[in-house]
Parts: sequence; C-alpha cells; structure tokens
Amino acid sequence: MRYLFFTFVVQLRLVDSPSGSDKDGRVELGIGGVWGGVCSLDWDLRDAAVVCQMLGLPPASVAQGEAVFSNSGDKPWLGKLECHGNESSITECAHSGWGNANRFLCEGKSDAGIICGPPSSESFQSYH
Repeated sequence: MRYLFFTFVVQLRLVDSPSGSDKDGRVELGIGGVWGGVCSLDWDLRDAAVVCQMLGLPPASVAQGEAVFSNSGDKPWLGKLECHGNESSITECAHSGWGNANRFLCEGKSDAGIICGPPSSESFQSYH
C-alpha cells in the first residue's frame, strides 16, 4: 500500500479594517496564491485567538461573523472551524475541509472577522 502526503503553505492576513489598523479586519487565507475567507458559521473567540496568535498580535477580543468587516464575494477556504484556542495554527483545528465550506450559507456573505487586542472606536463603528 502506498501513502501520499501533501503539504502546503497557508498564508494568513486581515483585510478591510474599518480603523485602518493591522489588528482587525476580515480573515483571509491564501493557498497557492489564491485567497479566500473563513466562513463564520460556528466562528468564535477560540478560533479568533488562534488567528491573532498566528499573526503575532495581541489576544483576540472580538470574533465577528456575518461579513461585518466586508464581504469578500469569494468562496471561503474553510468552514465550521473548531479551535480550542491553544493551537499554534488554524491548520491544527478541526474544520469541514479545505474548500468544503457550505456554499449556500457561506459564499461571500458570512466572512469571519476579528479584532486582536482592545477594540478601537473605529472598529466598533462597523457594528452599528
């Protein structure tokens, strides 16, 4: 029996910050130069904590869904992310599979966003 193992590099960034900060925004993952979001179904502070830690930012204070920071319009790379909060990478968290987010519930209208560290007044303006 033969086994094949695939490895790939996952890039991570925050985009469309309402405050212009690098500490808040919509979460995007890049794989092979293709960027996509993270579906906010089941998105919570434990998931956000892992993202902030990966980016070398202060601990997460807000985990926001429903495309509050913006709407990517793209199919998300991940859905149903389930982190414990102590993982060193979101690749260690349980999820629905790369590119297998529920198309009808997630595509471009339910992107996950975060605030790492204390929120600024500009960050909260986007929630109202």
